[in-house]
Amino acid sequence: MIELREYKKSDTDILVLLANNKRVSRYLVYTFPYPYTRRNADWRIAVGAKENGALNKVIEYHGEFVGSVSNYIVTQPPHMHISDIVVRLTRKYYP
Repeated sequence: MIELREYKKSDTDILVLLANNKRVSRYLVYTFPYPYTRRNADWRIAVGAKENGALNKVIEYHGEFVGSVSNYIVTQPPHMHISDIVVRLTRKYYP
């Protein structure tokens, strides 16, 4: 079963493990850092997932954190546009 849920503090370690990957960050927006640190994950969970009305959810598959989905408004040039929808899955779930 697939479930979308809010980020939890206990997601920090798995988020760092999954996000600290150059193959992940190179296709994401310019604000996604590499290397991705525990500090980045703590910020994402506490602030970034809710900032400026953003919608960020963890994707769980049979209880396992397998990725995230985000919808947010980009308001900084040169990437200004109405909305971005981003789905990030762990390597195990994409080719």
